[in-house]
Amino acid sequence: MVGDKVLLYSGKEIRSKQRYSNKIKADFSAKLSKLKKHSRKYKKLNKKKRKILNKIKNQIRDIEHKQTTHFHNNKCPYRHCRFFIISYDIVSTS
Repeated sequence: MVGDKVLLYSGKEIRSKQRYSNKIKADFSAKLSKLKKHSRKYKKLNKKKRKILNKIKNQIRDIEHKQTTHFHNNKCPYRHCRFFIISYDIVSTS
C-alpha cells in the first residue's frame, strides 16, 4: 500500500443540492398546507414544486455522472473498475 494514491470525491456539490432540495420541499409544503387540496392554486404550486425538484434531481445526476466519468477515464489504473462509491455525507469522529 505504500505509494498508492488516494482520490477523494467529497460530494460537496451534491450535498448542497440536496440541502437546497430539502429547503424547497419545506417551503412548498408550508404553502401547500394552507391551500385547499385539488384547487387551482394548489395544482399550480404543486406543479412548480415538481418542476424545481426535477431540475435539482437532474443536476445531481449530472454531477454524479461527471465525477464517475472523470474517475474512470483518468484515475482508474487498469480500467477494470465496475463500481464507484460517491459519499455524500462525511461523518466526523469528534
